Amino acid sequence: MITDKEKLWVSRMKNKDEDALFEVIKHYGSWVQAIISRRLAFLPEEQDECLNDTFFKVWEQIDKYDPSKGSFKNWIGAIASYMAIDTYRRVSKTISDLPLDDDSVSTSNSPESMLLQKEYEKQLFSLLDGLNEMDRKIFIQLFFNEKSYEDVANELGVNKNYLYNRVSRGRKTLFDAKGDIL
Repeated sequence: MITDKEKLWVSRMKNKDEDALFEVIKHYGSWVQAIISRRLAFLPEEQDECLNDTFFKVWEQIDKYDPSKGSFKNWIGAIASYMAIDTYRRVSKTISDLPLDDDSVSTSNSPESMLLQKEYEKQLFSLLDGLNEMDRKIFIQLFFNEKSYEDVANELGVNKNYLYNRVSRGRKTLFDAKGDIL
């Protein structure tokens, strides 16, 4: 349910009133920061950028907000969650793309990077354990192995719409389970 205050913020932001965005940031900023901090606990240097990116995305995507699908607060929270996941993916690629020969990597950074990557993998796989086998396979292929929807659909012998539905339901399951695990 959207409050009158939130309706006003949404309306003002749709009219490109930057002050409305600042009010939203002031009102929800610490809550969004908590969401991001939970997901990026081992990446404190990435948290501020992720927070900024989240509210920028809210500003950019305000026309897509649909009050019939959920509260404004939850919509912002979902954006924060996805932005944190995207940030993690971006950083984890950097970590996994690091050369592992002794000449190019400082040994003081390498164990920290490996520990960080293992901790996030542990958290992500804990969340994925809450999905059924088919959904888990779909998520791993799409989001970890970075295959296209078309490739995964062909591998599983299903159509892309089926995958979109499974991913949508799986995201909801993951979103509901995240509080218990992270």
